[in-house]
Amino acid sequence: MKRQGHKHKESFSILLLSNTGRGNRQFHISQSVFYVMVSLLLAVLIVIIALSVFGVSIYQRQSLLHKEVEIQKALVQQLETEKKAISEENTSLKSENEALRRLEQENALASAEDANDESAGDAVSTNQEESQQNDPAYPGLYPSSGTCIVETAYSEEHQFLSINTKLGDNIIAAGNGTITAIGSDDTYAHIIEVEHGNGYKTRYLCRQQAEPLVQEGEQIQAGSTLLAVAAEDTRMDYQVLYQGVPVDPFTVIQAQG
Repeated sequence: MKRQGHKHKESFSILLLSNTGRGNRQFHISQSVFYVMVSLLLAVLIVIIALSVFGVSIYQRQSLLHKEVEIQKALVQQLETEKKAISEENTSLKSENEALRRLEQENALASAEDANDESAGDAVSTNQEESQQNDPAYPGLYPSSGTCIVETAYSEEHQFLSINTKLGDNIIAAGNGTITAIGSDDTYAHIIEVEHGNGYKTRYLCRQQAEPLVQEGEQIQAGSTLLAVAAEDTRMDYQVLYQGVPVDPFTVIQAQG
């Protein structure tokens, strides 16, 4: 016969000792109960650790949220400051625009008044010029009856018009006036001056031979013959003075038309 073995359940003993030596107690805990207690203890530790980690995570999140709130508050304050500055700038710009608009209106009115004054002045000037040019004493005629060649134009150094006339041409008066002088010098064989009575004086200076057909003090009409050219290629210098100052004859002749 085989010998049957006996199985012994493993157990744990807990001994509680009193420091007085009395009332010592001993507890016996089976293996399964011990494992249960250890498991519960581990579970409690795990829960405590999880709660600690969760609490730390929550605290960190709250800290981040608090920082974000502070940042958002700062941004809002900055935006409010910028909004206030922009509002003040808009108010200033509106004031400047109003000032510029008023200035533009004043300038437009002033320009319109100036334009009216200028138009009136131009009209008066035009009327004066037309009246002057319609005056028969205005020296607006070309001083020769024939077709002449201009040898030298008017300039500051050459203050008269030099033209080349032909035999048979006549030197004529540019406008109504009075013969104030007839003479000659070493350069010119004939010099005739005509006073037109409107600030203009004309001088006809002939270098070669010609026949004078007027006398000093004589009243003449525009187009009257002053000199009859007696030779080919006779040079005549023609000078126009206004208020005693030489002017370009062509400006006077062209103004006549």
